Amino acid sequence: MGVVRACAASADVVVIGGGVIGMSAAYHLSRTDPTRRITIIERGQLGNGATHKSAGMMVSLSGCPYKIRMASDTLRDIKTLGRLGIDVGFHQVGTLRVAATKQRAAELANEVRLAQEAGVEVEWPIDAVRAAYLAPYLDIGKPATEAEGDDSGQMVATAAFVPGDGWVDPTLLAQGYLHGARRHSETIELRSNTAAESVISDRSNGRVRGVGLVDGTTIECDSVVDAAGMWAGMLQVRSVDGVTYRGGGLSLPMTPTRSHYFITHHEPKSFPPTMPNVIVPDARFYTRPEAAGAMVIGLQEKESISGDVRTLGAFGNEAAGKRVGGGVGAKVDSVAAHDAAEASSAEAEELLLEMSGDIERFLADGVLERYE
Repeated sequence: MGVVRACAASADVVVIGGGVIGMSAAYHLSRTDPTRRITIIERGQLGNGATHKSAGMMVSLSGCPYKIRMASDTLRDIKTLGRLGIDVGFHQVGTLRVAATKQRAAELANEVRLAQEAGVEVEWPIDAVRAAYLAPYLDIGKPATEAEGDDSGQMVATAAFVPGDGWVDPTLLAQGYLHGARRHSETIELRSNTAAESVISDRSNGRVRGVGLVDGTTIECDSVVDAAGMWAGMLQVRSVDGVTYRGGGLSLPMTPTRSHYFITHHEPKSFPPTMPNVIVPDARFYTRPEAAGAMVIGLQEKESISGDVRTLGAFGNEAAGKRVGGGVGAKVDSVAAHDAAEASSAEAEELLLEMSGDIERFLADGVLERYE
């Protein structure tokens, strides 16, 4: 092919990234053509990036039709893998989504409409009694009157329940996709601890010719799937003669942001594993059960810190990053707080106190009730 680097191998398709998205791509490519040679390269181990750190919630309501379709397709894949005897740790507990203001209620109505048009089963609207049955710890109160408006402190009793939703072990899902791909094809190769550096293309026609690895070798291929998560935009583009013409990386609107959640102690009586996912956008929090009788509580900052993927070691330092609106804040468990860069214990303690303050404020405002 004229590539200047030593050739490590060749494939029809190279998938960059061994998370859920990359494994899903490999799975579906193998189903459509079992003879297609697919090589998956992962800079670490299978599913140990953002996939491993995600909450694993399968949620079908969204204002974006493409996200609704992706959720529906993934739920379908989970059922298909199950029929193959591949367990991905899926728990169908449903999702309760609550609107606490008139604006959110309008957004929720639109999300329900889009989901129902896509064939998703949705209970809508549900009243406070039904919501309290699904999530006893959540007090959605009574509807605010027109005179009270949205500043009355009362919750708008508008909610929707999607019974087909649930949560999944994200690492098991990534592994399940790989096992499923190998059921369809014997030409699947996974390379762990292998990092991509560039996509090699022919500038004369724009066709992909290979993937350059950080060790200086090349995997020749005709197609590339960039599923590298927060590293996706860091891939350089080089010509077959070795000239780099996009040294700054691909132009992709992606950046790593902090994400926070608590994990409670195991108390099955208080947090039965059959409780649904609960999402309350107005209060910027979500919950989901754990199989062993604990609860995951995710909290969202108004403006989350985003980091530079090239300097993740400093990601816990706000001075090294910038705040972006609408992000989800650092990982927090019942002992200490952790973010994507494993912040220092002092930073973790400060963060945990901050998030604990948010919980107490939610309790004081009536958004949450103490549940024992």
